[in-house]
Amino acid sequence: QAALAFDPVSPFNDLTNWEDGRRYIAYAYRMHYTNGMSSTTFGPTLEGTLEQYLTFVLRSLGYQDGVDFVWNTTSRDLACELGLLSREELTAIDRDGFKRDHVVAISYRALSCDLQDGSGRLSDRLVSAGIVSKAQLEDAAQYIQ
Repeated sequence: QAALAFDPVSPFNDLTNWEDGRRYIAYAYRMHYTNGMSSTTFGPTLEGTLEQYLTFVLRSLGYQDGVDFVWNTTSRDLACELGLLSREELTAIDRDGFKRDHVVAISYRALSCDLQDGSGRLSDRLVSAGIVSKAQLEDAAQYIQ
């Protein structure tokens, strides 16, 4: 809701005419969730990588790239330490590619991770902010293994 209410102005000149998408990207940029591909390009039609997605997830847990990890190198190590991925899964991703089911698994596992500042788990923060309910998290758990 916050993103959809946000002014869609951002420094990226390669965004499509999808108004809601521009709002999401502008919000993510202003909240420091994303940096884009350069100071003026976002790359909305490029295929996402594991390292890019791990960067989003690690930031959502309160970790800072350049401080706690480096997005295209040590993000994998931190992800394994936190339980977002196993070394076996990383090997499979390197062999077979980064797929949508990896996004689902990483996202789901992140819910159980402690926030970097020690203030609780990501799921606790989302519930207390009213973004999801405990019942919704429990419903989702039955579909994800």
